[in-house]
Amino acid sequence: MVLYHLARDLMLVARVSASARQAGRRYQSFPSADALIAALTKEDGSGADGINSGPFRILVDLQLPGLVSDELMAGIRETGAPCEVVAYAQHVFTDLLESAKAAGIPKVMTRGQFDRHVDDLVAGSL
Repeated sequence: MVLYHLARDLMLVARVSASARQAGRRYQSFPSADALIAALTKEDGSGADGINSGPFRILVDLQLPGLVSDELMAGIRETGAPCEVVAYAQHVFTDLLESAKAAGIPKVMTRGQFDRHVDDLVAGSL
């Protein structure tokens, strides 16, 4: 499994990257949904930096400026890549959490839950 992380919080990106390295998982972070979708649809099918063609676990920070859950999920589905999406936001952003669920994101959690379970999410056990 390859981990793709859509986030701009550099501290969290570093933490998830370290966890992925420790677990032996390949990891790539992206600053925008467009960059993520481009990696999933790379012409040679190899994914970002030629690391894999999947399956992918995509971790999504719902608080990323300009991110629209419906559009993100539509873009991911269009690629046809085997993806599991996990999204998170601070607990006070209930509208973002609810819109992610409505967009069909199967795992939606608060930032606190994400922080507590980063290692399990990276390992694929959650």
